[in-house]
Amino acid sequence: SLFVQWTGQDTTIEEGEGWGIWVYDVQWRREDDTPGVWTDLIMSTTDTVDTVTPLENAHWYYFRVRAHDLATNVAPWDTTFYIVDVESVYTALTNYTLTVQTSFSPGSVWVDGAGYSSPYTEIFVGSSTHNIAVRETVVVGDSIRYIFTQWNDGVTDTSRDITAVSDTTFTAEYDVQYSFVLNNPGGYDTPVPAAGTYWYDAGTEVSGYITTPVVSVGTDSLAICVGYTGTGSAPAIASGTSFWFVIDQPSSITWDWEVVPSDTILCTLYVYSHYGHPMPSDTTIYPYGTVIYATVEESTFASGSWRHCTGWLGGGSVIPSSGVGNSVSFHITETSWLVWCWDGDCELPLIVENDGMSYDPVDGYDTPVPTVGVHWYSPGTDINAYVTTPADGMQCVGYWGSGSVLTAGTETNFTFTINEPTYIHWRWFDEDTEIVCLTVYSEYDSPNPPMGTSCYPVGTVINATVAESTYEGGSWHVCTGYWGSGSVPTDTSGGDPTPYDISFTLNLNSQLVWMWDGAIRFPLIVHNEGTSGSDPDGYDTPNPTVGIHWYDYGTDVNCSVTSPADGMQCISHQIVWADSSVSDTSTSFDVVIEVPTDVYWHWATEGATIVYLTVYSPYGNPDPPRGVNAYTSGDVVSAWVEDSVYEDGAWQYNSGWFGGGSVPTSGDSNEVDFTITTNSWIVWQWNGDTLWPFVVVSPHDTPVPGVGTHWYNNGDTISGYITDPSADGYFCVGFDGWGDLWDGPFTHFEDMVITQPSGVNWLWNDTASTKMVIVSKDPVDDTYGLIYIDGVWISSAAETVYVPTGTILEIAVSNPDYFAGGDSRYIFSQWSDATTDTNRTEVINVNSEFVAEYTLEHRVVIQKNPSADTLGTIYANSVAYAGSSSVELWWEDGTNLDVAVSERDSSAGIRYIFDRWEDSSTDTARTLNITSPTTATAFYDVQYLVVIQKNPAEPYGCIYVEDTVYCGISEYEFWVDGGTSIQFAVTPMDTSMGMDSIYTFSDWADGGTDTLHSPVTINSSDTFTANYTGDVATLCISISQHGSPVVYPDSCYWEVNGGDSVDVGGTYEMVNTDMITIQNCGNIYLQAQLYIASVRDESGIPLPWTPGYIQGDDKFVLRARFETTSFPPTAYNPSKDYVKSTPTDATLPGDTPSSIFGPGGGKLGPTQEEYLYFQLLMPTNSSVYGLGIIHVRLKYKVRLH
Repeated sequence: SLFVQWTGQDTTIEEGEGWGIWVYDVQWRREDDTPGVWTDLIMSTTDTVDTVTPLENAHWYYFRVRAHDLATNVAPWDTTFYIVDVESVYTALTNYTLTVQTSFSPGSVWVDGAGYSSPYTEIFVGSSTHNIAVRETVVVGDSIRYIFTQWNDGVTDTSRDITAVSDTTFTAEYDVQYSFVLNNPGGYDTPVPAAGTYWYDAGTEVSGYITTPVVSVGTDSLAICVGYTGTGSAPAIASGTSFWFVIDQPSSITWDWEVVPSDTILCTLYVYSHYGHPMPSDTTIYPYGTVIYATVEESTFASGSWRHCTGWLGGGSVIPSSGVGNSVSFHITETSWLVWCWDGDCELPLIVENDGMSYDPVDGYDTPVPTVGVHWYSPGTDINAYVTTPADGMQCVGYWGSGSVLTAGTETNFTFTINEPTYIHWRWFDEDTEIVCLTVYSEYDSPNPPMGTSCYPVGTVINATVAESTYEGGSWHVCTGYWGSGSVPTDTSGGDPTPYDISFTLNLNSQLVWMWDGAIRFPLIVHNEGTSGSDPDGYDTPNPTVGIHWYDYGTDVNCSVTSPADGMQCISHQIVWADSSVSDTSTSFDVVIEVPTDVYWHWATEGATIVYLTVYSPYGNPDPPRGVNAYTSGDVVSAWVEDSVYEDGAWQYNSGWFGGGSVPTSGDSNEVDFTITTNSWIVWQWNGDTLWPFVVVSPHDTPVPGVGTHWYNNGDTISGYITDPSADGYFCVGFDGWGDLWDGPFTHFEDMVITQPSGVNWLWNDTASTKMVIVSKDPVDDTYGLIYIDGVWISSAAETVYVPTGTILEIAVSNPDYFAGGDSRYIFSQWSDATTDTNRTEVINVNSEFVAEYTLEHRVVIQKNPSADTLGTIYANSVAYAGSSSVELWWEDGTNLDVAVSERDSSAGIRYIFDRWEDSSTDTARTLNITSPTTATAFYDVQYLVVIQKNPAEPYGCIYVEDTVYCGISEYEFWVDGGTSIQFAVTPMDTSMGMDSIYTFSDWADGGTDTLHSPVTINSSDTFTANYTGDVATLCISISQHGSPVVYPDSCYWEVNGGDSVDVGGTYEMVNTDMITIQNCGNIYLQAQLYIASVRDESGIPLPWTPGYIQGDDKFVLRARFETTSFPPTAYNPSKDYVKSTPTDATLPGDTPSSIFGPGGGKLGPTQEEYLYFQLLMPTNSSVYGLGIIHVRLKYKVRLH
């Protein structure tokens, strides 16, 4: 082997250190190689040494080298040849190669004090010691630098001595660093990192943030950080107050500040992302109208796998509210939120916090569900959030929240549908602390404490605030006062100079309503069951809708729902004020807004059994509330009342309850659970007494006891009476009682002993303006239906009621009224005053009588026998009913009904014809006199079969019936209506392939020689026979050309172009003097067939010509047409008329395929003639010249049809 080393120098250094030789090319040759021919040893290499092996003795070896510099210049090959005698180089095997290089290019190294470009290689003889060195830091420009870390063998000194004992490479390893410049124009805040230049290792995560993004500037301006611009690896532009990126090139960040007046509208943006580093992130603030540039990484490695950003969800100003990609921009004009979606899943965050959180326990008091932390859910997910209280010596008093939950609530277990980012913070106080609650309302801004109910220990000092002014709904609003109850003061007159900031000590359950713009307005909060993320209004659409509505003080608001709706029925409503509530079953009511008011609508499944619970209590605020509360039978009711309340100037203490229906009969606590399955009641008891309510209802007079609810001890005797029976011009006509009281027609009752909830409803009529109303039916025998008067259906034929003059009375009667058994009925015809609607609304100003006139009708059935006959028509009163074996209708008693049936009904294989009615009448039409339920039956007979046959019974031809052809059979049978005229036919000539016989039609057995039989009227089953004569089939063809018959063995011929030479690619057509005339001289139909048999020269030697569809080299086209006249064709069809080398049948226009070889040829009948013409298209090029003969075969075969 031979060790070869080379070196070089760049003589055009122009760009400073690191600019020089890039790579080398080295070639070799031997003295016996072809002169001028070189072989590559190593090309485009940064090495400066190589080994050549194997070598042969007694030869000269030549080497040459050239270099490329970094500017891509190429030096010429060196002209000095190095001649090496192999026998003289054995001592080179003891040399060692030393290579010194840096881990980056270009770099510099020093060997024994001399500097070289990296890599540098030198050969040393034997074991020797040398000094190698590199620089500690190499700076490229002002933005990239390399920092020495160690040599590849672990030595960390930049300069070292080494001893070469073998071929060795020493690599100085460097870390690359890039500069990062942070700019903060204006110098606002103290950003982290501070403004300046920093160096980071390549691949390092670089991040930073603004400490205070909103800074006061002077006395009336704000500087707000709205984002930044970046270069290099940093985002080019982004909003927010923080940044993050991975540096892989020189980069910079410039913070963007906007200086605005101090009263500028500010908007908040909340950003959430399950993965990555969103920008902006968390919570940021911007001036109204700022353009937001939001972004996050396209992908990031997290939780053991790569995550890919696939879009976003947004709310507020984020438009569109959803999209794809990892960036979005929008103008922010309101509080907004943005959630980044990953891996195709758009999930919303639920952030749970809890009082008592620390290092241990991390979840705080109890263990909330969901647990403390961030959870991610798909939009529309229903989430049950709860804590167990008391726990850890603490009691949970509710939560503060945002997003899809209330901003403040007292529930410790609730379910909500998440449709936006949501926050829940559970609030706790010492278990033994007495708790009171504050409910806050505000039409604008976000007050503190927040909207909703927040609870605190008794005696807590509350500092309540709201914005002095706020921009919402396109205008500014100014806080001008507050209204309070309980411990909260009230100032709605503007006396407080700072009405947006008040303090008070909370000792009672209280309410606070912030007042705006000088108006005194209170909220009406509408609640409804059935609400969800997809149906925020719940069942039906309440009026007002679900949510909070604001009204001026004293506004009378109508609240209503439509029931039933959405498969549900509204069963009750509840009105709740600060210190009281009431429940009722009406679906429409009015409420006057004078304080904060809540309305709750309650529903049950439509059709469900509804039961009612009536609640009574002389004190407190029971739940369910006082009044009538509705439930679905089977519901579990948890009833509760305070254990003590301060009312009537003293403390009242609950001592239990009494109950009826599904309520346990008694108990001694202030709460009870039960399953309600029937109408029930509960009476809360106080102070150890047994008290019962007695309810008095009377529209007139001053009854005793008075109108309202009165409380009596158990066993008390109650007497009641009307003080003036004709009070107010009305007469009391009696009373209705419930509980322990009976009904009666009197104006008084005596000595009722009360042992349960009871009451009386006094009944009244105005003598002077009361009118009598009689509603009856005519005839009076109609006792089968109902009468409806003012909302009530009564089973009666006549009813009398008394109503005040001017009453609008709803009157109706049932229709129809069925007899027992259902075959007769009374049908409403009109009222006695000719009104035709069964429902009528009357204004009663005089004594009135309304008579509903009815007509007696009977069920009439018209049917066919057998009942399987559904093929015809039944007629009743000139109305046709097709496709049924029976018709049912109602007909007036004592009147005539004209009925009829179709005479003939038919279907495949079965035929019916009318015979008679059940009364033996034979006319298809008849008249029935209806005096009772009637059934009329029409009896039918079947029809006739027709047979057409051939004699002899040969199956070779066809039979034609009407428009249908039946081939390959000797007879055909079918059904025909009696009296129907039909026509049929047979084929004139029958034969088959392979037969030498033919059957020719002779006549019909019943007369007639035409294959088309004369019309026949069918009145009975019949057989029609077509007679045929058998004969020998004769196939005979007569051919003539040029005016003479062509007789075997002669052939027809066509001398193309009159026998002269023809041109390559030329087209030639047969004229009528050359046409071939063909005549059928046999007795059967024939079908022609053509094909090209051969192409030869005059000596019989085959020519290389071939037939085809189009011309080509040695390829010709021959087309043929059978014409029905002797005139030549006007045109040839390229696709249908060309003759192939395989036999092709001629076809008729109606055949498939159609019209092959023209209009003739497909079917040549006995004695008929047709005329054959040809067209020849010569090859576009021919390999032979001279006489050519194309042999065409013409054949005829039998055509059967």
